Amino acid sequence: MDQLEDDYDHPASLSATLSYCPTNVPGQGCDLDLFYTIPLGCDCSNLCSHPQSCSCQILDQPNYNDDGKYQHAFNQDIPIFECHESCGSGSGRTCSNRVVQKGPLKGLVIQAVPGKNLGLFTREHIEQGRFVCEYAGEVIGQVQAEARIRAQDHLGQDNYILKVVEHVEKEPVITLIDPTAIGNIGRYINHSCDPNLVMIPVRIGSMVPHVALFACRDIQAQEELNFHYGSRRDHPSNGCDLDLFYTIPLGCDCSNLCSHPQSCSCQILDQPNYNDDGKYQHAFNQDIPIFECHESCGSGSGRTCSNRVVQKGPLKGLVIQAVPGKNLGLFTREHIEQGRFVCEYAGEVIGQVQAEARIRAQDHLGQDNYILKVVEHVEKEPVITLIDPTAIGNIGRYINHSCDPNLVMIPVRIGSMVPHVALFACRDIQAQEELNFHYGSRRDPPSNGEILEHRTSCLCRTKSCSGFLPSLK
Repeated sequence: MDQLEDDYDHPASLSATLSYCPTNVPGQGCDLDLFYTIPLGCDCSNLCSHPQSCSCQILDQPNYNDDGKYQHAFNQDIPIFECHESCGSGSGRTCSNRVVQKGPLKGLVIQAVPGKNLGLFTREHIEQGRFVCEYAGEVIGQVQAEARIRAQDHLGQDNYILKVVEHVEKEPVITLIDPTAIGNIGRYINHSCDPNLVMIPVRIGSMVPHVALFACRDIQAQEELNFHYGSRRDHPSNGCDLDLFYTIPLGCDCSNLCSHPQSCSCQILDQPNYNDDGKYQHAFNQDIPIFECHESCGSGSGRTCSNRVVQKGPLKGLVIQAVPGKNLGLFTREHIEQGRFVCEYAGEVIGQVQAEARIRAQDHLGQDNYILKVVEHVEKEPVITLIDPTAIGNIGRYINHSCDPNLVMIPVRIGSMVPHVALFACRDIQAQEELNFHYGSRRDPPSNGEILEHRTSCLCRTKSCSGFLPSLK
């Protein structure tokens, strides 16, 4: 293994202990067959610019545009394959479906970060969709990962092991990557609940995924790079109905950017879900199914489609701050207008039995409980979704309860029947104001959502405070 032979200046303290690998290598306990299972290559002769004829690209549009930028939605589970050495003569180094394998961007630099030790920064502007680098290291097994974590905890050392969960034909495919001793520059990238990079598993010449990090927005020169170590959207977990994740709503066939709900089958009411400025238009207190357009929709429903709001990600300017008596909370640096989408409440989607088991365990340990119960009423029958962001979640987990909230929870479906719990501003919100939503319901019945917990005193201190947080009991 080469000792730190790359284009970057690594800290001198690590030069004797860290071996450099440009991409993943097999480690203890991994499935070696995955490294030696070679995907069937294409036989293209046209540089693979047409996905209809390139068997390495399984969607209707190419994985990358002519400028090498990732073209698919960042929030969907789709297998991405790049062309490789077993492909036809047309798939050479200039093939448009070879991006990650060409290596990381230039201009990345490791710098000290107050309170975080080290971080990775960019000297140059990076455009949205651009590949930045991999998170590479040893691919190890579950038993080895648990042993390493115990040893690192005992020694007070940092843990860099990343768990990548993909869902193939409803079954989870788990890859564990440890860059502690053998890794690349990606190991220096810190976590953020509002990241500028997104993790996309990409396979190149084997069935082991390259954990490719792409810019999910434009990134300014001198900005620190970061990605979410968990998930920015709901993930299936123990006890959930996996069929909901793989049941795809029928897409529309619009050719007019879906601005007319009468002709867009994704919008079932007389007026569009969102106005021209992207603000939610329906009444906040009604139970109506909201569907956004998605990848199965017609050619008119592209990224500029007016019915794509939640999937574009959270607002900028959200910040986590300490709140006296409440630990942490989420605040906004900027004014937010009524109807504006703010962020999701995302995490693991679990079953009722698993939720009750987790609550008992958290109560026993005196830990906080973040499980949200979303109740929708479809044809008079309740549809229940349980979301736990405790271990895998997004920035929404920091939002506190209020009996007089400034956010309202709207279930929105995008490309599957699992709801995205979207939080919209139900009134104008001032800059520096704390964000909050009602964990239960502001009307009774039916409830729109409840945090599963015992009766706990409410600390919102509003005039309409009920005295307690919502409870199932």
